[in-house]
Amino acid sequence: SEVGNWTSQNREGLFGTRGSPCHHDFLWGSMTSKGTQLYCFPDDNQKGKLTINGLNTPVRRVVALEQDEPVPFSQTPLLDSTSLTLDLVLTPAYRPAYRIELETEPVFSDRILMQDENQLALYPHLASANLAGQPFKVPQHGLGDRYKKVTSVAISSAGTLIGWSDSSLILCWDAWITATGSYKVQLQMPVHYKQNPVKRNHKLIMKVEQEAGSGQTTWSSVLDSGLADADEALDLQAGYCRLTLQVTSFEHDQDMSLQCITLTPLA
Repeated sequence: SEVGNWTSQNREGLFGTRGSPCHHDFLWGSMTSKGTQLYCFPDDNQKGKLTINGLNTPVRRVVALEQDEPVPFSQTPLLDSTSLTLDLVLTPAYRPAYRIELETEPVFSDRILMQDENQLALYPHLASANLAGQPFKVPQHGLGDRYKKVTSVAISSAGTLIGWSDSSLILCWDAWITATGSYKVQLQMPVHYKQNPVKRNHKLIMKVEQEAGSGQTTWSSVLDSGLADADEALDLQAGYCRLTLQVTSFEHDQDMSLQCITLTPLA
């Protein structure tokens, strides 16, 4: 089968590896690691370039596993880490795979940085929180808690915020914007198996503070098991940015979960 052949061809990046050493997922695909090597699996097999920001470790070589040939790359400074760009190989394969050979074991920056195509992903487990105006540590749920009834707000073992029912809870992210422009903002609630998106009348506001000024956008409703667009785009300047998210009102007798917020440049 196609998947079986792909697995056999790329087994070095699948078996005997660990998960991504980065503290967050990537919107472009997935990553594994083994010793001083990273393995990247972009979802798009027709993608021409891939940028990975925040890698602190120098790269020696990048190899396309299908062709077993080196591919061009560049690694340039970005704040206290680097920006790595790979020239990808167009392929009909199920998913392309690349081995990134490093000088030492991979280390990623703790900063929240824009990634490939200047997309920014804000995950709940990377946010600081305030509750009723006071710093608040959101409890962490382990794997053993996943089948228990949710009775209060927590971060699940998958990094999702669950049981959000208090409008005085504010999530805050300190991020670095790499490109000035207007950004489409989307809110992703967890996707449930074989469940179509369901409209929820939760209302939220996201505020942005930068040296050049402030801004905000809102959601008049969201989608359970779906992706909801904010009512307005956000204009951002390159540089440091603080983003906060708050539910201003909940649908009656419904709490809320949050998988991530994504910001994507408008064409």
